[in-house]
Amino acid sequence: MAIIDSSALISFAKIRKLDILKLLKTKITTINDVYEECVEKGIDLGYHDALEIKRIFDEKIISIEDSKDY
Repeated sequence: MAIIDSSALISFAKIRKLDILKLLKTKITTINDVYEECVEKGIDLGYHDALEIKRIFDEKIISIEDSKDY
């Protein structure tokens, strides 16, 4: 299992390489705070990258886990 943070997601989005996450042969997970920062706040602030990151979550490439589990 791989865990991804907001910095990695934003960096992949900025260089238009989020699709590389689809190539990984393992489950990718993150916490709700990362989703809120990268998607919800990003959309509110008008960042186009936030829509691309949201697509990755919508396609279930990355799952959201409860931080209490870790």
